[in-house]
Amino acid sequence: MSRTSSSASSFVVGVFYTAALCLHGSGLRQFTTTCGADALQQPITIQVCKNKHCCKRATNKNVDVVQTMNNLLLIPDKKEARQSDDNVRDMEIVSSSCLSHCDLGPNVQVKLPNGTSILLHGMVDTQTCAAQLGELVSTLNDDNKDGKTTISTLSPPKILIAASKVMERSQQFPDIQERIRYLTSVIDKLESSPTVPSVRNTPANAHAHALRAQAYLEEASKPRTTTATTTSESDDASDYYCDLAIRNARQVVKEFGTVATFFSCAMAFRTWADAEQFKARKGKDGSYDYHKSIAVLKEWYQTQPNYRTKLQREIEDLLAAMK
Repeated sequence: MSRTSSSASSFVVGVFYTAALCLHGSGLRQFTTTCGADALQQPITIQVCKNKHCCKRATNKNVDVVQTMNNLLLIPDKKEARQSDDNVRDMEIVSSSCLSHCDLGPNVQVKLPNGTSILLHGMVDTQTCAAQLGELVSTLNDDNKDGKTTISTLSPPKILIAASKVMERSQQFPDIQERIRYLTSVIDKLESSPTVPSVRNTPANAHAHALRAQAYLEEASKPRTTTATTTSESDDASDYYCDLAIRNARQVVKEFGTVATFFSCAMAFRTWADAEQFKARKGKDGSYDYHKSIAVLKEWYQTQPNYRTKLQREIEDLLAAMK
C-alpha cells in the first residue's frame, strides 16, 4: 500500500471511530418550548438560509449546508413516519431566504411540531452542524423528561456524521485517486453497516455516489501518455473510468432517486450526460453520435424541469454537431 493510501485509510478509520466524540462548541440560540401530544404527528421543518452572505461564510466552497444537513439526518420516508412509533417523525429540509443574524451565519432554523422555532448559528461545516443538532436534541429531551416529545430524528447517527466529514474532506484533495478512495470508504461503510442498516438508502449514500461518479469522470478525462506502446492501455483506462462514472451516476438517479437531494441528482445527471459525450467523442471515424447523451439530458429536464430551457439549448447544440 502506498504512503498516500495508508494515510487516507488511517484518516478514514479515525474519523469513523471518533466522529461522535469530537462534538463541542455551541451556537444555539436560547429558547423555551413545550410540546403537547396533539403536535406529535406534525412534521419537523429545517430551513437553511441560502442568502449569499450565509453561503460565503461556509468553511470552503464545497460545503453546501442543505446537502450537509441531508447527509447528517436519517430521514424516514412518509410511510415509515406514519406507521412507526411517535419518535419517528416526518421531516423536511428546505432552502430559505434570509433568516437574519447574517453576521452569525450560515444559519439554520428548526421548526418543531408545536410551532416553536430555534435558530442555529455558524453552521459552517459537518462538525458544527452535528454538534448543534446534538445539543438541540439534548436540550429538548431535558425540557421534556416524560419522553413523549423526544425528537430522535434530529440526532445525527454517528455513522452519518463520519460519512459527511469524510465526504467534506475528500473534496479538498487535488489528487483524483485519493478522492475516489475516500468516497469508496464512505460507500462501503454505509452499504455494510450492521448497526444502522437503513443508512444505505439515505441522501448521504446517494451524494457519495454522485461525488464518486464525478471523480471517475475526471479520472477518465485527464491527459495520459499516448506513445504507440501505451495508447491502447490509455484508452482502456479512460473507458474503464468513464463506465464507472456512468454506473455510479445512473445509480443515483435510478436507485437513490427517492432519497437523493436535488443537488445530488443534478450532479449525477450532469456527470452521466458528460460521460456519454466523452465516449461519443472517442469515435474512431471522426463522427460523433450524441444520442445517448441527448437521452440523458431529456430525462434530466423531465426529472428537474428547472433546467429545461438550459438543457434544451444544449440538446440543440449536440444535434447540430452531429450534422
